[in-house]
Amino acid sequence: MATGYMDDGTESSHRAFMKLLSNLPHCGKHNGSTVFVAPTQLVSPSQPKAAVLDHCKSSVLAHLEVHASYLPRKGRHATSLPHRHHDEEVILMLGGAASLTANGPVATRGDLIYHPPQADHRIVASPMEGSSMVRESQYLAIRWTLVSRVQSLLEEGSLLRMPGDTSQFVEWSEPPASTVFRGGCRQTLLHRPTQWGSVQVHSTCLAPGKAGTNIHTDPHDVMIVVLRGTLQALPGGTLLPAGSVTYFASHSRHGVRNADNSTTSVHLAFEFLT
Repeated sequence: MATGYMDDGTESSHRAFMKLLSNLPHCGKHNGSTVFVAPTQLVSPSQPKAAVLDHCKSSVLAHLEVHASYLPRKGRHATSLPHRHHDEEVILMLGGAASLTANGPVATRGDLIYHPPQADHRIVASPMEGSSMVRESQYLAIRWTLVSRVQSLLEEGSLLRMPGDTSQFVEWSEPPASTVFRGGCRQTLLHRPTQWGSVQVHSTCLAPGKAGTNIHTDPHDVMIVVLRGTLQALPGGTLLPAGSVTYFASHSRHGVRNADNSTTSVHLAFEFLT
């Protein structure tokens, strides 16, 4: 883990984080996408944490980092004691169940937990509904800082969180079967505007063989996580099985289609907006 990534609230932590931002490589390629392996294949009891996208930057993001995690780890059913990050963060459950606290709402596959910058948090493995047994859990941790926020931080000289900004639990549900007959569906799960920009996460289902949109460009970075089925990244044709993570740099030509002729695909798209 990069030095200064964890925030202990001190001025030295602030300086270390700003130094980290000044030495990051670019994420992927400016003229295309970078495809990463399925994160659920990266983590296990013997390797409970693995990088999916290492610390990097883009023209939109001053910092982006994605890793896969597994609970329990080292005999513990929770991450470290409540901690905080300079980044915004989304936890995406890939399997099992977890919550923010021992008695909080339980997140299962597809559910999201959003943490604003410097919000104290931890992840606790939880029993599935109707069970008292805590099982293993897998999740993605997606952390980012917008370029526009860093400019504000340099002007203000601090990394203070926004007053009253709290973590948010977002429940995902399987799309109704009726929507598939119309060719697909789309549902906005999360939209968190701030003074620097926003993140938007939406769920999309595609009927067998159907493309999401024509090949296009966006002024912002986009990351896609496949929850079910197999997508094909466009252009290029790379196949993306369930669990895959794909990053599209801003202004790159991209699109996806359902590569399966018999199964409806489901994916989440993360849009980092300025």
